[in-house]
Amino acid sequence: MQRTLAARLLLLAASLISTATAVQQPFDATPRITFTSAAESHGVADFTGQQVVRFTTASHAQHQALLQRAHALGLDVWAAHRGSACSTSPDAHVYGCVDVRLASEDGAERDWMAQLMQPFPQHKRPHAQTMIEDVQQLVAAQRSEVDEEEEEEVEAMREDKWHRDYHTFDEITAYMRMLEHSYPTHAQLVQLGTTHEGRPILGLKISDDLPVPTPDPQPEPQPDPPANTTASARGKLGIVVTGGQHAREWVSTSSALYFASDLLAAALGVPSNSSSPVEVARRGKKRARKVWSKKQARLMLSSFSITVVPVSNPDGYVYSWDKNRMWRKNRQPNHFPSGLFCKGVDVNRNYDYGFASSSNACSEMYSGSAPFTSAEARAIATYVEDARNGVVGFFDLHSYGQLMMYPFSADCALQPADEEDLLEASLGAIKAVKAVDGKAFTAGKICEVYAVAGGNAVDWAYAASKDTQGQQKAKVKWSFSIELRDGGTYGFLLPKKQIVPAASETSAALAYILSFIQKKSF
Repeated sequence: MQRTLAARLLLLAASLISTATAVQQPFDATPRITFTSAAESHGVADFTGQQVVRFTTASHAQHQALLQRAHALGLDVWAAHRGSACSTSPDAHVYGCVDVRLASEDGAERDWMAQLMQPFPQHKRPHAQTMIEDVQQLVAAQRSEVDEEEEEEVEAMREDKWHRDYHTFDEITAYMRMLEHSYPTHAQLVQLGTTHEGRPILGLKISDDLPVPTPDPQPEPQPDPPANTTASARGKLGIVVTGGQHAREWVSTSSALYFASDLLAAALGVPSNSSSPVEVARRGKKRARKVWSKKQARLMLSSFSITVVPVSNPDGYVYSWDKNRMWRKNRQPNHFPSGLFCKGVDVNRNYDYGFASSSNACSEMYSGSAPFTSAEARAIATYVEDARNGVVGFFDLHSYGQLMMYPFSADCALQPADEEDLLEASLGAIKAVKAVDGKAFTAGKICEVYAVAGGNAVDWAYAASKDTQGQQKAKVKWSFSIELRDGGTYGFLLPKKQIVPAASETSAALAYILSFIQKKSF
């Protein structure tokens, strides 16, 4: 009887999901939709033959219609940019561009295209350009070893050897602990919270004159690391840099960690221990382009208490390594029935500003049933709002698009009171980025150059009046979202040889804005 009841419940759930996501289709169309969020197989997801296509749109109405159609079909929208952020498009007059991953099982690609274009008359269809021919080829390339034949070409980057590869969550945690051990008065590991699957959400706090923890001689279990230290209480400005809120955006995690390592090394030099990975990472005949001078780096450490959270979504990040490279959300279970087969909440849609709940738990952008239902968003928000951390700046790293953005995301009718300062800092940052390797970034409000979306971390940090406990919250004036490399050629699957250049650009942008804030504040 119990098995029969369970079977009926499963059939009912499947029926409800089918009804909720059904779309009218032509009689002869046989699309086979594969929801990334619904893929819970025991094997590793394979993307062989799947393409990423860029559609350039000519108007707001066409842009929105395309997005709505893609979401209705359950397709994976990689990016939706607007205006000058789509300047590489072949079209002369472009409103925006939307990158969509088309699942192409057994030659069904033409069906996907036909279904996606169905609402548009033949003469008014968005221009389509294939950006990635085979997603699986790029996934495999990210897993491969660094090509030894390229060693001579990257000799100048030998000092960044460790950073020239993507790393697992455990490797990143070990590296953060190594930095803490190597710079005991300038780097401390802090734990912001714990994920649904029990992983720690770790940050590396860097500043000068941090208190050195006294080891306990008793081998007894210790409590979790504190969420705060006293650095900000001594008059320093708090800065938070997050990466990896979206699990598949690996280069944001790599860039956040590179920034912390680069700043410490510039201010203090490499550790004296020759066996340290930092020591090994910084050997070489030539030095890469320097972002920091020693004087500037030390000024930053004396002015700020900077907390870098490279893996803001540990469960999702691990899953993107072990099971599904295209995983975006966290890994918490959702409520019956729509969430029975579809796990996860989009962490960067789960903050309590402009939040809009959604019913489709299978969506890549599922915001959750209520604000702060994700442990990750709640942990980051709690840390940012804690007055003891003195946070005045919040930088949320993502990929891709090469965008330097500030509020608002939820509503373009809203104007940030500090827009003059935010825009000036953004323009200076993209100029600093271009000086690194010639890459052009676009600056502007999130809703103008990227997309309109509620529940965004940057909007919450800047404008939310209440904290996670419903108490008065201070505004974080210097709130930015940075979309890193590239422009769409590789998307989320940026080759390893571009990690250090992308991370150097990130450090250059942060260095400029931190100097800008320092001059405005002291």
